[in-house]
Amino acid sequence: MQTPCRMLVLVLGLALLVGLPSAYQFNATVVNEIGTRLVNTHVQIMVGNTVLYENATTWCPEIDVAKGCYVAYDRAMSSFDLAPGIYFVRLQRGGYPDHAYILNITRDLEVQYVMFIKKSTYTLFGRVTGNPEHWTGTRISMMDAQDTVVRSANILPAGDFLIDTVWPDTNYYLRLDDGTQRINSPVFQAPDTGAGYMEVNGTLALSNNTILAPKLAASSGAALYSVLSVQLKSGDRPMTGQQIAAKTPRGTLNLSTDENGKVYVQAAEGGEYTFTWETQVVKMSVPKPTVAAPPQKNETPAAPVVIPTEQPAETAPQGGMTWLGMASLLLFVMMIVIAVVFIFFVVPWFMKAVNKPVQKKEEPAAPMWPMPAEPQAETGAKEHGHKEAHAHHKHKAAKHHKKKR
Repeated sequence: MQTPCRMLVLVLGLALLVGLPSAYQFNATVVNEIGTRLVNTHVQIMVGNTVLYENATTWCPEIDVAKGCYVAYDRAMSSFDLAPGIYFVRLQRGGYPDHAYILNITRDLEVQYVMFIKKSTYTLFGRVTGNPEHWTGTRISMMDAQDTVVRSANILPAGDFLIDTVWPDTNYYLRLDDGTQRINSPVFQAPDTGAGYMEVNGTLALSNNTILAPKLAASSGAALYSVLSVQLKSGDRPMTGQQIAAKTPRGTLNLSTDENGKVYVQAAEGGEYTFTWETQVVKMSVPKPTVAAPPQKNETPAAPVVIPTEQPAETAPQGGMTWLGMASLLLFVMMIVIAVVFIFFVVPWFMKAVNKPVQKKEEPAAPMWPMPAEPQAETGAKEHGHKEAHAHHKHKAAKHHKKKR
């Protein structure tokens, strides 16, 4: 009864193994910096410094079995079947510098690469040999002649790494640092602006290794009210989670280093600040604020004041200068008053006089003498008498005229 069950499990396991893909399809597409298809570019798939596969990119605008175009595609492409893993991809083309990239295959993948006809820097790709498992996950640094880190990169499984932007004709060396030992490569120069391979021996002789002891150092200045900090490192690697005792003027603090290997204390007052880790001690002195000293009492007797009986001749000009200043001030005030009077009184009067219209000259009228007043009663009597005399005269003339007839 158990044998058929075991056989069934075995068959199912074999079926699962057969169903798992043993290779993935990788398509590399190549263009230049303006997007033009770069047909017939050589694409190399490398493990370390060994070329596993090499194909040229093709362009298949239509299906043509004779030319190897089983599928139509409108790009310059090269296809590979690759097992899961990490590879280097190197591109080579006439008239172009070499280009190198890292490729991690975990599924079917298509990547477009750009080639520059004018490339100003060198690409360094390589592998840490000897003990790559030990260095996997750490960083490899490219140092200049002043021992300054210029570039750095992660070390991948199998010890692979890639550092871009390496300037030609410049001295560099590679450095491995795991916190306890340091390995330096020989000094090298980039030969051109292409790409090249380099190996670093991870198991060099002890004479080439440097034992790196942890070191506690101050990483900030000591100023009042500033934040003081110290850092604990082993080589270039910060030591995280280490206990550091910080003694301040107000008491002692137990601090733990952060991811950068640092602890911090606020310098709230002046005095000595002491940081201790195991046997290492770092002291920082914060200056205290300066306080103005009180004025000192003059205990020596004051010299007697001598009053001169006569004013020295040299002091005479001082009085003259005082009166001269007062006269100048008075003259200035008078000028202001005159200017105000002139502006607010003289000028308006003058403008009014100028704008007044000219009147015409009239001839004097002849004098009118008053008529003598006559009494009203007399005037009426005379007029009545005159009327009566005139009527009497007419009556007499009429009578005389009748007699003649």
